[in-house]
Amino acid sequence: MDAKMLMNINVGDVVEFGTYPQTADGDDKTPIEWYVISVDGDNIMLLSKYILDFRCFHEKQYTTWAECDLRKWLASEFYNAAFSEKEKAMITLNTCTGNGSEITRSRFGGKEVEKVAEASKDTEDYVFLLSYGEAYMLSKELGRRSHAAGIGTEYAKSKGLFSHEENGFSSWWLRTRSDDLYRGQFQTMYMAASEGETSFPYSDETVYVDNVGVIAVNGHMNNYKYGVRPAIVINGGISDVLCSGPSPLTQNLNEPSN
Repeated sequence: MDAKMLMNINVGDVVEFGTYPQTADGDDKTPIEWYVISVDGDNIMLLSKYILDFRCFHEKQYTTWAECDLRKWLASEFYNAAFSEKEKAMITLNTCTGNGSEITRSRFGGKEVEKVAEASKDTEDYVFLLSYGEAYMLSKELGRRSHAAGIGTEYAKSKGLFSHEENGFSSWWLRTRSDDLYRGQFQTMYMAASEGETSFPYSDETVYVDNVGVIAVNGHMNNYKYGVRPAIVINGGISDVLCSGPSPLTQNLNEPSN
C-alpha cells in the first residue's frame, strides 16, 4: 500500500483480508470483511465485521484472558486457518491491556470485603478480542447499531449462535474479566470469603456485547457460548493485498431503530 492509498483509509471503512468459512456447511473460504476501527500511522486496527464463530471463553472456571482457551484458539487454529503466510507477515503483534483489574470487591456478612485477585496481565497477541474500553469507544464513536452490534455468519449460526428475532444481532465476547473496576461500576459476581472459608479467587464471568449492542458483564466463561469477532492490527505500509472501501451497510445500520 502506498502513502496515497493509506491516507484514503478511514475509521469506519471496510476492508477484506484473509478468509474463513462463512456458509452453513463450512466448506468455503470466503474473504473476511473487517471494520477499520483505528488508524495510527501505518498501524490499522481491524475488527471483523461479522461474528465468525461461536465458542466458550474457557472450558473451566476462573481464569484470565492470558490463560483462556479462546485466546489459544485465536492464536493457533483461527490464525492458521484465516491467513496466508503473506498475510501473516502484515499482522503486527499487539499489546493487549485492560484485561481485568487485580482487585475484587464484594459483600459478605453485611460488610464489604476487598481481595487481591490474580492479575489479568497484559498480553501480546497477533489475534485478539476487544477489551471493554475498546468496545466502549467503538460504540461511542462509531455507533452502537452500526459497529458494536454483531451479526453472525451462517457458519457461526450453524454452530449454535443465537440471533435476536427482531434485529438479527447476536452477542459476542470481549476479553476483559467482569470484576474489573472500570468507572467503579463492576463488582464480582460471587461473595468473598469470610475467615476460615474458601474463596473464589476471582469471578468466572467476562464482559461481552449483547444482542442489542450493549456491553454486559455476566458472560460465564465456561457454560455460555457467545460469538467471536476477532481483531488484528496490520501494517498498512507494507500492504499489497488489502482492498479497501466504505461499508455499504453503514448508513442503514446507523439509522435509528423504530
